[in-house]
Amino acid sequence: MRITKSATAAALAATAGILLAGCTADTASDEAPTASASAVELNVGDLLATVKASADCPAWVGGKVAGEGVVAGWEYTCDADGDETVDATLTIYTSADARDGDLAAIEAADASAGIVVGDGFVFVTNDPADLVSVGELGEIVREIGGE
Repeated sequence: MRITKSATAAALAATAGILLAGCTADTASDEAPTASASAVELNVGDLLATVKASADCPAWVGGKVAGEGVVAGWEYTCDADGDETVDATLTIYTSADARDGDLAAIEAADASAGIVVGDGFVFVTNDPADLVSVGELGEIVREIGGE
């Protein structure tokens, strides 16, 4: 019997569907869906739209993040000039504790980037105009150049 590419793709999709079904939340659980509630409380879409409007970047990519050691809920990066170099990063957190706990790692990752901390987010950039614009949404905790 010969297996075609479409049959292989269908089998792979079915297997992935079964695996993902095992990862879905149990709706009968007594636990509250804190991650979902946090996303609603944060209103990630509005925050992202506000930062996008403030920062002069036409090309944002990203979304929800997960994994071992990940404390951020969402991360978006901007490559303003298409050179495959990240010009700005917006990281959105589900709690102030998670944001504050991650700040030292963010500061260490790029000693020259400017950093803005706001309600539920950290914005990192090397663009002075974006730092000032997004800085109005929060507090500039480090100027560009590490000052």
